Amino acid sequence: AALFGALIVGLGLGMVFNNNTTTGGMDIVQKIINKYLKVPYSVAIYLTDGIIVILGLLAFNVEVVLYGVLSVFLIGLVVDKIIFNGRSGFTAFIITSPAYEEKVKNAIINDLDRGLTKVRVTGGYTDKERSLIICTIARNQTFDLKDYVLRHDPKAFTFIVETREVVGYGFEIPEE
Repeated sequence: AALFGALIVGLGLGMVFNNNTTTGGMDIVQKIINKYLKVPYSVAIYLTDGIIVILGLLAFNVEVVLYGVLSVFLIGLVVDKIIFNGRSGFTAFIITSPAYEEKVKNAIINDLDRGLTKVRVTGGYTDKERSLIICTIARNQTFDLKDYVLRHDPKAFTFIVETREVVGYGFEIPEE
């Protein structure tokens, strides 16, 4: 029941925060924390609701408080998922030899239908000129990207990081 309730509350709060409103409760404090301290809503939820739940130790047994802590954590996760849904992705940094740069670039543009940025770099260890290709991709494109890069340049160095929010062409643009 605690988990199901947390999912419902998180879903509701996510929709409320997405519409730049509040329910008139503790989320007013969370909205103020988000605005002035520049922290995600989930962190504001963890701070405010977490303190209240921990104070519950004064009146309730540990088991009840642990369910409360779990609920607060789940609410924060769901709120973040609702707020950033469709706007998160991954950013890939691909270091490739100039000889393979065009093949890797064309695979990203033509096969993944993504844009990219190219930067000339010098290897710190080898002191050789390399190309750094930076592109942001959807979550479901990471496997294909790695496959294309390895197919076109087996010696390429690639690292992919989670990108919290992506706004622009090819990704959902939030309405104001």
